[in-house]
Amino acid sequence: MNVCYRTSCYGTSIQRILRGSIFEKDNLDLVFVKNYSFQYLRIQTNHSTGKTDNDLITPIFEQQAFGTILDARLLSCDFQDQSLPTLETSNSSNQDQQPYTQETRFGHTTIQGNDIILALTDYGQLVFCTLVGQPPDLSSTGRFECVANITLDKPGLEFDKVNKKLAVDPWSRAIAIASYQDRLDIMILNDTMSRTHFSPAAGMGSIYEEGIIWHMEFLHSETSSWDHILLAAIVYNDTDKICRIIVYSIDGSDPELATIKLVGRLPLDRKTPLPVLLIPLPCYPESFIIVTESTVSVLSADDISCGNVLYPVLPICDAIDHTDPYQDILITSYSFCVDPTLPILCLGTAEGYLLQLDISDLDLMKWKIVKKVHAIGQQMCMLGLIRIEGENVEPTAEVLLYSGESADGQILAIIAGNDNQEQSICYIMQNLMNRAPLIDWQAIRKTGQPDKIIACSGQDEQGSLHTISYDCDSSILYTSENNWNGTTKMWCFSHTLNCVYLVASSSFNTRWIALDNENNMNDDVSMTIQTDTCTIFAGSLKMETLGFIIIQILRNQILLSNLDGERLLYHEPKSEYQILFATAWNSRNHSYISVCMSTGEDHMVQVYACQLSKSTSTLELCLCCQTVLSSAPSCFYRFAMEDQEGNTFDILVVGMYDSKVILQLFDSTTSQLITLEIIDCHDIPHSFATIYYSEQLMSLLIGTRTGKLLTVDLSPKLQRLPSWQILITNRDQIQALGSCPVLLCVSQENGLVFASSDSIWLIGYDDKDARLVIEAVYNHDLKNIEALLPLISIGDIQDQYNGNKLALVADGRLYVLQVKKKVQLVTRKLVLSSTPRKHLLHDHSTSYLVTSSNYKGKVYHHLKLIDHCNGEVLCEHRFDKGETVLALSSNEKGY
Repeated sequence: MNVCYRTSCYGTSIQRILRGSIFEKDNLDLVFVKNYSFQYLRIQTNHSTGKTDNDLITPIFEQQAFGTILDARLLSCDFQDQSLPTLETSNSSNQDQQPYTQETRFGHTTIQGNDIILALTDYGQLVFCTLVGQPPDLSSTGRFECVANITLDKPGLEFDKVNKKLAVDPWSRAIAIASYQDRLDIMILNDTMSRTHFSPAAGMGSIYEEGIIWHMEFLHSETSSWDHILLAAIVYNDTDKICRIIVYSIDGSDPELATIKLVGRLPLDRKTPLPVLLIPLPCYPESFIIVTESTVSVLSADDISCGNVLYPVLPICDAIDHTDPYQDILITSYSFCVDPTLPILCLGTAEGYLLQLDISDLDLMKWKIVKKVHAIGQQMCMLGLIRIEGENVEPTAEVLLYSGESADGQILAIIAGNDNQEQSICYIMQNLMNRAPLIDWQAIRKTGQPDKIIACSGQDEQGSLHTISYDCDSSILYTSENNWNGTTKMWCFSHTLNCVYLVASSSFNTRWIALDNENNMNDDVSMTIQTDTCTIFAGSLKMETLGFIIIQILRNQILLSNLDGERLLYHEPKSEYQILFATAWNSRNHSYISVCMSTGEDHMVQVYACQLSKSTSTLELCLCCQTVLSSAPSCFYRFAMEDQEGNTFDILVVGMYDSKVILQLFDSTTSQLITLEIIDCHDIPHSFATIYYSEQLMSLLIGTRTGKLLTVDLSPKLQRLPSWQILITNRDQIQALGSCPVLLCVSQENGLVFASSDSIWLIGYDDKDARLVIEAVYNHDLKNIEALLPLISIGDIQDQYNGNKLALVADGRLYVLQVKKKVQLVTRKLVLSSTPRKHLLHDHSTSYLVTSSNYKGKVYHHLKLIDHCNGEVLCEHRFDKGETVLALSSNEKGY
């Protein structure tokens, strides 16, 4: 559970966003660099803001990394199809004289894209990775492969280990790696690379600069000359308590004798807040922006060399109107426009302001608010242009992706407005879930409930509780009024292309409802059944001469009607018997009805043939056979099996209160009920279902009154030598599903089995592992499930989830759920709008106890009792100033 907690929760925090030609040549590849993994995504080019059926970026796969990824960048390479170098060439004598060890992985997969991923790890390695796989199935075949690695230092936590920061020259001439303090290493790269034998580094130089290295970036230059590579760094000397901007010039024309010269050092004022961002500018060569906590400044390499302190400065406080005197904004990330040569930047703040900075005139720099969004983290990326649906013009909306800081990330389509508009027009195109940082978490394991992890995450307005579980997701399509109490049985059938009929019965009445293909329910249809009494069974049969007929079986009556409501048959069993269970089916162009009856002391099973009378041409029931039961029946079920010659026979399964299950074969040719097997299940059966594994195996599922599921494996072929036999290969495989009786229902669409007890479960078969699989279905925290039924499809309509529609009665209401077939890790979010600190869930309660705090001028703590079903705050207590909650506990009585 701890591993699931770490991978599922920390794996949503994006450390860096890389976009380029990593696998394909179209620059539509995205890689999310996280603390412990790489995630590969693709940008969809056929997306528009008017479509909601697909996402703009599609995740393909995610791969765990060894250790912690400290930083990562993208390196654009000039590849040439060179032959594989010899071992002597690749390991020259000069390599032994270098202060680093470069290892090229011989025989690595041919590099497909034009860009390489660089990553720094806490093992002291600079790793060069590419993406390999077999398209189009990259989700199962794709992986990140290391093509080369450079050992920088021995693993350790010393401050002078060179593995903290990474920078790449825009012309791909050099790489800079920095330690936490005092040291920077410069790697001079080869001018051309090989796709089959990747050996990037050609030389190295080092810089010693006393102080803490805050930021480091290569500056854009006008040409790709190797003798003029500029590196800017911001170093804070904790001894002198001075922060300096330093620019170095690197001459890499001879990689083996690379020289590094100091261009200049420019100290910042002691009262200047520490720099937050260092942004090299493509629109102004050899220039960069320094963002501090309060100002934005534009400098050039000439300003640093000349010691010019009169550089342009713009206060950040001018970006927004300060209606709240306690609110300050902190810029955390940046992105250039789709055309990076334009002098406009997008900046994101930790308070959720998305800003634009116009630096076309350095003397008149100005701000513009784009939109108030979630708290923005450390990474933003411009994805491209998109056409706004309905606009007959060229694409004018820029697509921006940002990672959330303690909040979900988003993809925005931004339409640039004119100077008179206060804000630009934005569309939210996609949300990216972020469950980090995590403050507290709790694993919940209850009998009859799927395992869950409940975690406190987010801060301030984005604070929330996340429930993480591995189940089949579902959505509610329909909810009825609160008048379905006591409903315990449901049946559905359809004889039209646009409607499904649902029959629901309680102990005192019956309801007849029509469900159309838009999930609308109507109970004002023409009544063809009796509604003032309890129904034992309802369904339909198809006869050659009469077409569809509707069957309703009551306690002491069997009613058959046509679709117009005309009564075709009225039959009463023996006066002293009452019908407890019934079923009906078509077999070999004949129609049959079977009932379980009881007087309280005597019990029997009868099978009737439904046919036309030869003399009167009216419908009649003819008793085919009957058999006496040794105990009162508790449940009844029918399924079909074949013999070795391919003939189909019907099997009746009767569960009894003496914990016995009887399997009887109905032979229509001889009109006999033949007992095949008596199974002792050591519990009272409540329901049955069958599931087919393959042509060699099937299982009879038995749900018991105590919440257990029993599995009996059967051979799907009946044996007829010397008499009828059914082969049982395995029995008494028991699994607890809850504490309530288990109700089993088989889907007529795909043969999957749904089970309900305390929760809803989906039972299927895993072909790969050849075993029965039981997965939880998300039931939206519904309690007291009284009835369950998989609905059949309407006409030829296929649902978009490739799943099932499920009708259930719970908490006095009727619900229709759309259940996905795919089982996956699902996270559900409950927004608290405050920072959660600790939480506790009582074993016998349906509410959370949460302590949280908020920052609106001051910090205060409060205690909330929250209903986890609907997120409603049941009660709240606010603590005095200075008070806080350190621990929560509960006992059997409560919190």
